Amino acid sequence: MRLTPDARITAERLAATAELLDGIGVSRVADITGLDVLGFPVFLAIRPEAEELGLCVHSGKGTTPAQAWMSAAMEAVEHHWAEGRHHADRIRRLPIRSMLGRDDVLDLKSLTPYAGRKIDLDRPYGWTEVRHLGDGHVRWAPAEAVFHPLHGQEFYLYGTETCGLAVGATEEEAILHGLCEVVEHDARALFHMARRAPMIEIGSLRAEAPAWRYIEAMRRAGLEVAVYDLTTDLGVCVIGCTIADPGSDNALLINNGYCCHPDKRRALLGALLEAAQSRLGFISGSRDDLDEKAERLLLWPTYADRRAHLDNVFDSPDGSVPWTAVADGGDLLGALAAAGYPDAYMTSLAPPGYPVHVVRVLVPHLQPLVRKGVRLGPRALRRSLQVAAGKEQR
Repeated sequence: MRLTPDARITAERLAATAELLDGIGVSRVADITGLDVLGFPVFLAIRPEAEELGLCVHSGKGTTPAQAWMSAAMEAVEHHWAEGRHHADRIRRLPIRSMLGRDDVLDLKSLTPYAGRKIDLDRPYGWTEVRHLGDGHVRWAPAEAVFHPLHGQEFYLYGTETCGLAVGATEEEAILHGLCEVVEHDARALFHMARRAPMIEIGSLRAEAPAWRYIEAMRRAGLEVAVYDLTTDLGVCVIGCTIADPGSDNALLINNGYCCHPDKRRALLGALLEAAQSRLGFISGSRDDLDEKAERLLLWPTYADRRAHLDNVFDSPDGSVPWTAVADGGDLLGALAAAGYPDAYMTSLAPPGYPVHVVRVLVPHLQPLVRKGVRLGPRALRRSLQVAAGKEQR
């Protein structure tokens, strides 16, 4: 998750960030805003020497071109420092059997490994240290759950990915963004199991500037706009947005955006901007994972097919709620603890003295969002039972 852009990004800050990009191999930052009729600022940072299986193209969004430029740049920074090749000295390779039963080791099951993965307790496995956000104690966690990509493992339980990877001007800001992304992915994973959530009455958002300006711009461009509340029992606001282009027969021009933040206004704006960014990613053909995303055409060859699949989003069986009913505010760590998830961990990824803070955040027992394979934790299992019983309770 990128640094939340400051509305007052100075020329000095942009120049300082440009120097950082030179140091991590970014070859250029491109403005692709004009490729879409919406005109919402979107930039790309190109990092051609990314580690194998890492991202080469990083996109950024914002309410101004400077914010979008900074957002793309910061995503490139965080992905660079997440790469395992920069952290070989932090990884210890020890058999899992030697770590079992220790109080200073995270429970492997709590991070929800892939179903069916074979575990060899006596072969070397990578571990790295993380710090508990509550008591400050250091514990050992699977290295593959921290670094991405991570090569050289003899086997993988989780598959490396980037949920909880974040950057901030301060460590506290980076941790907040990392926690928000973990909570967002948990909410999205539970939502995808039924594709049902209460819609937010669009008219009730009129007072939410600048979000309403973006909704109006989308509608003027002929797009359908659905906004929905994905907030779970964790009590931290998660907003989803889907935009659809009825004037196109392209199933890829139905796009989603999601955002979690204790401030629901920031969550709303983030979801709207991410949906527009996703749309522009397909229009520009710039995504690293475009082939993977295009696989949805095998399921929904036409726009009409995919639009019908999303009827529950645009006309939710759960009805609609006014914006005033959506949860707002609160302490994120406190909310997690109150919901029964008191443990959260982090580790810093950028070197000491680096101008920005890059962290990876882990929250055991929350449900990961996966696109291939099966990683079912207790929250997903509980949700699946609710769906099977027809009890769509949040």
